[in-house]
Amino acid sequence: MEHNKKTHLQGITEKALADSVVRLEVWSPVSYHDSVIAFDIDSPTQYPETESIDQPSVKKYRIFERELNYASGFFVEKHLIVTNVHVVRGVASIFAEFVEKQEKCRIDSVEAYDIENDLILLKVDGEGVPLRIGDSTEIKPEDKICAVGYPNGNAEITHGIIDGFRTSNDRIRMRIETTKGSSGCPILNAHGDTIGVDTSGDEVYSYAIPSITLTGLMNKVRESIPLKEWQRLPHIRAFTETKEGDILQNKGEYRKAIVHYDTAIKLQPDMVKAYKRRADARMELGAFGTAIEDLLTLKRLQPVPFRFDNITKYISWKMGWCKTLGKHIFIKLLRFMFGNCGWFRFKAHVKTGFASAEVKRGNNSKARMLYQEAIFDFTVTINLKKTVAGSYNSRGWTKYLLGDLETEEDNKTEAQKLYKEAIIDADAALQFQTTNSKKMAAYFHTRGAAKAALSNHREAIADFDESIRLNPKKALFYQDRANSKYTLGKSEAAEVDFAKAKELDPDFEINRPN
Repeated sequence: MEHNKKTHLQGITEKALADSVVRLEVWSPVSYHDSVIAFDIDSPTQYPETESIDQPSVKKYRIFERELNYASGFFVEKHLIVTNVHVVRGVASIFAEFVEKQEKCRIDSVEAYDIENDLILLKVDGEGVPLRIGDSTEIKPEDKICAVGYPNGNAEITHGIIDGFRTSNDRIRMRIETTKGSSGCPILNAHGDTIGVDTSGDEVYSYAIPSITLTGLMNKVRESIPLKEWQRLPHIRAFTETKEGDILQNKGEYRKAIVHYDTAIKLQPDMVKAYKRRADARMELGAFGTAIEDLLTLKRLQPVPFRFDNITKYISWKMGWCKTLGKHIFIKLLRFMFGNCGWFRFKAHVKTGFASAEVKRGNNSKARMLYQEAIFDFTVTINLKKTVAGSYNSRGWTKYLLGDLETEEDNKTEAQKLYKEAIIDADAALQFQTTNSKKMAAYFHTRGAAKAALSNHREAIADFDESIRLNPKKALFYQDRANSKYTLGKSEAAEVDFAKAKELDPDFEINRPN
């Protein structure tokens, strides 16, 4: 009996791939070429992805580069397919393809969409066999399911089980290996009924939009709108900008991401996700004040009304509001106490510390970003008050640390540039500070470390000598002088310094040069 069920389901899924599930060929714009090409007006098809610039006897066009990605979709009516909104946002062109038949359909229009639930109904110029929609309210954990789609552009039937529901956004949580290209594919139960639409995944689970949500969208009053016109709607552009920001933020390019979130918020001032993600990016950059302002706006945009049947959620929302407001007041107080100069310097020191921690974790890309942000904040500090020696030295030391990171990444030219800039900053610090011996010792050490990194060990030793004369209790100074001596072949003198460093700090980790 079980064998007959499997055979029956296999037949349904294979038929679905042939007649109902389409591969979406999605072309996304990447960048424009600066050059303009010209060709005969009678043969424009040789450059299909172009923009017309003028209309002489020989037309001129500007070509743009495209990136091809794949996704999935399936027929819910004879001329209507469903897929995810994130699949079609911001695309240059898109086609629905019956792979087995080698037939392509053009997307005519958007019939209905639900941004919050990531669903869109598209009218196509071809005809398919609608899949039977099941009842997602009846699914249970451990129910067997299968996904029918085009992961990585290849036709595939993938089996798995239901794990449960993610209550935060009413998604079906699945243990099934869907991947890029599966977005928009149908999730079938053991009877071959569609109980969900695949939408996303993480390292453990895949997620699907329940079929009851799809049914609700299909029952809405429809209003056809051409795809390109739909993409130009302000709230759709805001959605696209937010997604672009998310992509950049996931790469660690927080400043670029914020530009997209800014645009999204201008297009749609109540765009909740844009505020949330901009706050995340600003937190990563250490811009705590503006991040908290975004979170406060977010709380105002998502009020929870007081009702007795909603008391727990209301209390949680109110406590979150108070906590965010408290952080906002605390940061305002810090800025008031430190002043602008002190505030930027404080942020810079915090970022340098976080960056060093990321280096230890092996997350060099994030460490690089944090070092660069710290250098930027130290520069702001210096511009606000040009005579603070400590700001110059701190910026120089951060440049030295970033230089070490670039050296590790084999970016020798960039590393040497940073080391030279560190020496300039240390020189400036020494120029402004002539009385505090411990501070001067730190400045000589920064300069000596940068010189040693540039293989100028004799001058580095002279700076380390000054550091030790001014502050003979610092283990790090002895170790760095020992390393330079060791490199110059003075191993006995180096061992004396190594021993002194250990004597001053028994927990100090000695690092001899290779």
